[in-house]
Amino acid sequence: MSIAIRYTEGDHCPVFVCDQCGFDIGGEWEGIYTWDPIEGNGPFAISTLHKGRCDELFNGDGVSMSGGSCWNSLKDLPRYLAHNLGPNRLLANELDESKETA
Repeated sequence: MSIAIRYTEGDHCPVFVCDQCGFDIGGEWEGIYTWDPIEGNGPFAISTLHKGRCDELFNGDGVSMSGGSCWNSLKDLPRYLAHNLGPNRLLANELDESKETA
């Protein structure tokens, strides 16, 4: 997965970058993330792609939506990430950081 930081309008903002063409994925509806499931529970590396042509080229099969790989819309990724971090994990990280600076 390619996440980059762009300096835009006076702020540093994270953006998803297409692993096929190298350009920013402009909106949540424009992109997907894919992964190749292998045996076991992972973790599995994911790729971020523009829907359509970049997806078709990335898999080399001329078929949209990641060929034989698993995929999901980028619009769903923040929800899954937030769930996995969870409020308790975020709070624990903040507490650990405050102990280090004390």
